[in-house]
Amino acid sequence: MRINSDEIKSLVFQTEDGSFSSAVKIIHLPTSKEFSCDEFKTQIENQHTAVCNLILDLCTDLEGVPVPDHVPFDQIKTIHPNTETEGNIRAILWNSEEQEWHYYIEVSGKQIAKRYLKTDLVAV
Repeated sequence: MRINSDEIKSLVFQTEDGSFSSAVKIIHLPTSKEFSCDEFKTQIENQHTAVCNLILDLCTDLEGVPVPDHVPFDQIKTIHPNTETEGNIRAILWNSEEQEWHYYIEVSGKQIAKRYLKTDLVAV
């Protein structure tokens, strides 16, 4: 199971007075599945939750798949001392043999080919 950020469209809402709401709706383009969240004060938290709900829905046929620590669009930092980098999650991949999520990141618009594990990353 691989989920890419370019397969997910994220929408934000405006209130009647024209200000932006913290509510977020995401659409998974390949399946047209939609998930919304307005439980939190920030769009970042709501987007993370909506993408987690999408991932759980897409993984219902896969037994024992945990919610990933990071999801597409999350801001992260690598924790290796010599290569500390900040960026965003661009894709996640469930590796059924290793029973863990693999993460792919984007830094300043450039896709990094290296695969990361949850122990390599921290949320920003």
